[in-house]
Amino acid sequence: MRANILILGAGDLGTACALRLFRAGFGVVIAEQQRPLDIHFHRTYNAAAYTGSKTIENIPARTFSYALESGMISNEQNPLDYLEFQLNNREIAYLVPADFPYLKRARFDFLIVSDPALQKSVQPALNDQVTIITFTHHTEAMPGHYRIIYEEPHKGRVFYPFLQDTFEMSDKGDREPETHLIRAPLEGVFIAEKSAGDFVHEKEVIGKIGDIPILAPQNGHLSGMLNSGIMIDRGTVFAEVQPPAKETDSRAIPAAYFNLAGGVLEAVLYHLNLGEE
Repeated sequence: MRANILILGAGDLGTACALRLFRAGFGVVIAEQQRPLDIHFHRTYNAAAYTGSKTIENIPARTFSYALESGMISNEQNPLDYLEFQLNNREIAYLVPADFPYLKRARFDFLIVSDPALQKSVQPALNDQVTIITFTHHTEAMPGHYRIIYEEPHKGRVFYPFLQDTFEMSDKGDREPETHLIRAPLEGVFIAEKSAGDFVHEKEVIGKIGDIPILAPQNGHLSGMLNSGIMIDRGTVFAEVQPPAKETDSRAIPAAYFNLAGGVLEAVLYHLNLGEE
């Protein structure tokens, strides 16, 4: 029987995990917030929260509401029926909080905690036999069976219990210091006037919050931008500007996240093939 895996969060990390695990033959389900604030939604499965469906590298993920509206399932079917349909149809199911109560009746073998903010609301609904995999930079995550090292120089390695004293962590951050995260100076509805991938000049208007224009802090490429029309709080990161010298493809998930996802895949295979029963 194929193992089913539930991933909490569909940002860069959750999406990379979903892609690698799906291609390895596992059944993959994603659980996310109703309207995730993801500045990289243009390249992650979080786009499904707004459009109902997102396909990445020929692997589709769809929401329950999209499946209903498109006639993939009938009006008599519930999110549990949809989840089983997606798994049998070899597609990724994308669940939102309204669907979470149905998780109690679903079977999952592994829980991947990409976003620990969802763990306390989702994990109690799962069976006690689920194997939990977390990441070392999520200090607020509940205890898990395996952890994947997020920090350099061991990024992507599995933190097995029997290896817990063999790794020395680094305080090096994950982002290059030249990359600027732009935070909202006030609460309001964010309206984008640029798109991810656009080149912007210093002090050029990239969007507005209410009637207040937001200016680019430097020349560079917009490597991330929130979906336009979202209500955001003061201090929310809504855009990311990458300097020209650091230009990368803003529509591709960085390789570092696939390294981390490779560690997740290793932990899953170790548990299934070599771990204790």
